[in-house]
Amino acid sequence: MENTQKKDFLEVVKGDFELRCKNVASYSLRSYAQFLGVSPATLSLYFTKKIELSPKIFGIISAKLNLDPDLLAYYRDIVVNNKSKKLLVNYDNDGHSALEMDEFSFISDWYHYAILEIFSLKNHQTDPAWIAQKLGIADVEKIELAIERLIKLNLLQKNADGKMESVDRFTSILDYSYSSAAMRERQKQILCLSKDKIDAIAIAERDHSGLTIAVDSKLMPEIKDKIKKFRRSLGNYIGKNSTTRDAVYEIQISFFPLTDITSNPTSTIDTII
Repeated sequence: MENTQKKDFLEVVKGDFELRCKNVASYSLRSYAQFLGVSPATLSLYFTKKIELSPKIFGIISAKLNLDPDLLAYYRDIVVNNKSKKLLVNYDNDGHSALEMDEFSFISDWYHYAILEIFSLKNHQTDPAWIAQKLGIADVEKIELAIERLIKLNLLQKNADGKMESVDRFTSILDYSYSSAAMRERQKQILCLSKDKIDAIAIAERDHSGLTIAVDSKLMPEIKDKIKKFRRSLGNYIGKNSTTRDAVYEIQISFFPLTDITSNPTSTIDTII
């Protein structure tokens, strides 16, 4: 287990702003400033690192971000009390590095994880333009910024030879007990990619299959646990037996109701946030 620096409060605020811009095309800095309850000028100066936040402004902004209490205390110590802290990397029960939800929201777009896997391909290149071309992304700057984020989270680092490499083969989210805007957005992105690949990729190079089945909804916890174990088992099998890694794939598993479950006594739909 090693130490890693959690991203600073400015990056949290910027990440929240970028997510809102992504979901609403017309969203602006002025709109975000109005949402936070601060002036656009103050927010612009903070984003460009020309001012530090006063305790009052920090309190106003942080109250709008719905941060976990422990995380809020962490940032208050740094921003208000000027204390420097380092947090430990978390690991799940299978030994995979596990991201806190705020860290995941920082790199929730699908291509971050594709970039991590690209660095394990045979004959891969570190040039952002090459990576963008491999992923079918026209905006090279998007890849450059993604690499910077991965480095900040210690998910990418230089090896003894000075070459960039991914730190862990698998990275998961520490707490799957609730949903978030970032998690839902990532799943939507993956489903859109999956839909496009049905027409773009030959069936010999992909697998799209499904099963429709009547279910006792009380089995949901056990079903989700079995899906998790299968997903990781398959990932471990691929990792151990891929002697020549020449492509990056996505394993996407969906299990959802086709009938209305809002009236079911066991429904947990109210836990979605």
